[in-house]
Amino acid sequence: MNYIEEYYKQIQDNSIVVSKKIKNTYAHIVKNMHDANNIYTYNNNNALKVINFIEKFCRHNKGKTAGKPFILELWQKALLSALFGFVHKETGLRQYRELVLIVARKNGKSMLASAIATYLLFADKEAAPELYSVATKRDQARIIWQETTNIIKKSDPLKKHAKILKNEIKTHINNGIFKPLSSDSNSLDGLNVHAAFIDELHAIKDKN
Repeated sequence: MNYIEEYYKQIQDNSIVVSKKIKNTYAHIVKNMHDANNIYTYNNNNALKVINFIEKFCRHNKGKTAGKPFILELWQKALLSALFGFVHKETGLRQYRELVLIVARKNGKSMLASAIATYLLFADKEAAPELYSVATKRDQARIIWQETTNIIKKSDPLKKHAKILKNEIKTHINNGIFKPLSSDSNSLDGLNVHAAFIDELHAIKDKN
């Protein structure tokens, strides 16, 4: 299944209502997917790997769905497919390195971010991946980090390969770490960041 094409198809036939910006974004993505001259190619297996990992290992922690598998919606699958599926034809490096996600409250933003963090921490084939959750205040930065710890605790296969400390997750299989940090740029100097999750970006005044 190519979730990008399926999502764009439903946008085009008005089965799904989206903003003009989202429609134009996916029109651009689909065009690039079929452009033989593009230096980036779309690898659907890369996309499915992330989606399958999340739906297999990540479980909800709150509300009526607590304890149930995180079954992704089509828009989430399309987003993940675009983010992880496009790679350079020669180097294999991903094309898209930044994602800005703006959704209304109670639409699972933190859960999705935590699921992505869990994948990057355990299964992205990065040696000693360093992940950081950042916000203006440490308590805010801990939201995505804490949701990730909850995902790990609910998964026996993940839990046995990780150690959860007060302010840090460590993974034994690849020497990965995940920490919550405040947005003091001095505390970020010298970090070898594999992925950063920035919550409430509009509130951060120091853009360094």
